[in-house]
Amino acid sequence: MQEKVENQTKASLSLFQAGWVYFTAAIGMIVLPFLLLPVQYLPGGDYLTQLLIYGLAIALPVFLFAYLGVKAPLRQTLQFGGIRIGELLLVAGMAVVGYAVVIFFNFLWSLLLDAIGYPAMPEVMPQVSGGWDLAVNLGMVALLPGILEELLMRGGIMPAFRVWGKWPAILITAVLFGLLHMNLRALLYATILGGIMGYVTYRTGSVMAGMVYHFFNNAIGVLLSAAADGLQAAAGGAVQQAQTLLELPVDELLASGLAIGQMAMAATGIFIVLLYNFNRITAQKAALAQAQPRPEKPRGWTWMIPFILAVVACILVMLLSLIGG
Repeated sequence: MQEKVENQTKASLSLFQAGWVYFTAAIGMIVLPFLLLPVQYLPGGDYLTQLLIYGLAIALPVFLFAYLGVKAPLRQTLQFGGIRIGELLLVAGMAVVGYAVVIFFNFLWSLLLDAIGYPAMPEVMPQVSGGWDLAVNLGMVALLPGILEELLMRGGIMPAFRVWGKWPAILITAVLFGLLHMNLRALLYATILGGIMGYVTYRTGSVMAGMVYHFFNNAIGVLLSAAADGLQAAAGGAVQQAQTLLELPVDELLASGLAIGQMAMAATGIFIVLLYNFNRITAQKAALAQAQPRPEKPRGWTWMIPFILAVVACILVMLLSLIGG
């Protein structure tokens, strides 16, 4: 039976609409943490604050623009195409083994940032002391971003850039995704991930592929963090964790780099095998997507304004972090 891929030409945001969605998300993520400071003093305030930020800055703009600005069902506009179990399983496997590959590049990137004195990443996950804490962290750090960030970036924004073709759409959206994290330490990591998640979304015609990859990638980070918390607790808090890589003794730093590099090499081989099979079973969908006519290119440059404003805001936040660090 012929695979069906949703028509992204007729059912997607325009570049102008996508720009304002991105601008709203960026400004919301900058401003809302300050506006919601009183909420943090409530029971569970940290989690409630994060829920409100994701709801108001990410979910609300993309849903409003998709519902009011596109004459098509939300399912089509946000790229909820059909996807098979086999595709999802391969995507999940790619996310698991791909984590080691991306971490290797992030290790090298972190060394560079440590050398220029860029501040360490703030702790984003509360310490895990039991099963409930772990479940909450998985929900807040893996499930929530996995769904809403993918709806924003790969569901809402990426299809708008198809006016220049497949790869520009994937790569531009990946860079915008990296910038939206507003931290130089997350920039390379998030950009690489954004490119992979854009690719699997394009090949399957479904944003659910990006969601699955995003969830499993973040879930591994949560589980590794929980394991570190467990080791710290078992040692009675005696283990001192370095804030930056350059704080490690040279022999430990070299050993860590070698171990991460070896894991990355092994993971790369497995990733390539999974990617080959993923490309094989999504070949028909990809051909149909490639055959679709591209949206009409926008006239003039005014569509760039919200993107430029948002990118400048993200860069300013990163520069302020460097100055303030």
